Amino acid sequence: MNNDPIKVILVDDHFIVRAGYRRLLESTADICVVAEAENGETGCIAYFEYKPDVMILDLNMPGIGGFEALRRIKAKDPAARILIFSMNDNVTTIQRILAAGAAGYLTKQSGIGQMIEAIRQVHQGKLYIDSLLSPLRSKQEGSIK
Repeated sequence: MNNDPIKVILVDDHFIVRAGYRRLLESTADICVVAEAENGETGCIAYFEYKPDVMILDLNMPGIGGFEALRRIKAKDPAARILIFSMNDNVTTIQRILAAGAAGYLTKQSGIGQMIEAIRQVHQGKLYIDSLLSPLRSKQEGSIK
């Protein structure tokens, strides 16, 4: 069994969000934040430089947003495991994100425990849908490809 920590990249345009989640995630023994990025462009660059196990990607950022960054990364690395982390809880938007290849969706209303669980599940190849999105969650099943 591999005991290496899960390598994570945080992509969010708010420094305080990245710093807070980095600190909380790194307080767990099995997660290591290897890089941060403040927008989609630098997130794409960081992804291919660090090759994380899981990328946590905000949707709404200046420049190319999370949806376009997701699309670009998945086009070059279909196996990328990207967890979208956003304030947006619009079911249609979330369905588009999942159809584009996101490995999961977590709302910013969720707690740190949910984020840790989401990272672990996505790392294991499972699809993660925030428990606040129960109707959508019941429509999704199985593992990610």
